Amino acid sequence: MNESFSDYFNRVVDEIHAMRKTSDERFERSCEEFDRRLAESRAEHQRWIEESNKRWEKADKQRAESAKQWAEHQRWMKAADKRWEESRAEYQERQRRMDERFEQSREEFNQSLAESRAEHQRWIDESNKRWAEADKRWEESRAEHQRRMDEADKQRAESDKRWEESRAEHQRRMDEADKQRAEAAKQWAEHKRWMEAADKRWEESRAEHKRWMKQADKRWGDIANVQGEIAEDLFRRNAAATLHAHGIQVDEVHHHLKGPGTREYDVVAVNGSEAVVFEIKNKLRSDDATKFLGTQLPQFKTAFPQYEAYQVYGGIGALVMSREQEAEVAAMGLFVLTQGEDGTARLRKPKNPRVW
Repeated sequence: MNESFSDYFNRVVDEIHAMRKTSDERFERSCEEFDRRLAESRAEHQRWIEESNKRWEKADKQRAESAKQWAEHQRWMKAADKRWEESRAEYQERQRRMDERFEQSREEFNQSLAESRAEHQRWIDESNKRWAEADKRWEESRAEHQRRMDEADKQRAESDKRWEESRAEHQRRMDEADKQRAEAAKQWAEHKRWMEAADKRWEESRAEHKRWMKQADKRWGDIANVQGEIAEDLFRRNAAATLHAHGIQVDEVHHHLKGPGTREYDVVAVNGSEAVVFEIKNKLRSDDATKFLGTQLPQFKTAFPQYEAYQVYGGIGALVMSREQEAEVAAMGLFVLTQGEDGTARLRKPKNPRVW
């Protein structure tokens, strides 16, 4: 396969973004067309009512015709509602398929990472095995050299004892000992060269391992950024609807709201007298809610004086949040945004919401 895993993963992510963008555009166009037709229908209906009131006393035949037109209008409205529900179901189905493709891509990446780590560990084990074999060969070579040195010393002692008897024999044995020393020196030089080559291969392996780990860290960071964008997009789109279901009317939803000298506020939903400030996370950590309560949320009115007279509530949104964490955040007086089993946003309102 010519395409590398990194290119494949980036291509899949680009396709997901393109499909999501196309789906969002079709959904927006459908909503605009529905609103336009609804407004036209209402205007036409109002005009017809006014005209009917003027002609009410003129003819029963015209009233019957008006009733027929009203029935036709009701049929058209029902058909428009049906088309709206079909469009919404199609969008949700496409969203589900995109989530499945993203999850499959992440699982393939994790499998590739595990296989690469296993291969690297196998290479390390093999290097350690070779290193042990080299040490064994070195010990054997040193023992052989020591044995030959001992033998040479023995030969020298015998040669000294028999010096007077055979000087020529002594000289021959000395030459043989010198030859053995040269052979031992040659073996030591060969062993030293092999050890230097093993050290070089070890350093190359370490450098390759560091480079691979750096690439893996970058890929994990890219995945985390994509998941963070998915979480912010999901909760931003559903903030108004979920709050409205709990009795809080929303006029505007701000995304990445930033004041001078402060951090960004991920999602802020406001009406004429209330504002709900959400901190969005991909996976909620144990201290995220405490940090948000203690540092960022108290600075909101200072950063945005236009909301000084508002009742400000806080909220935490996360794609990954346990039931225990959800209950803990709600007990702090914060709204809780999570992902429901159907993939849509779900809001939990605290029993005693904290107000700033």
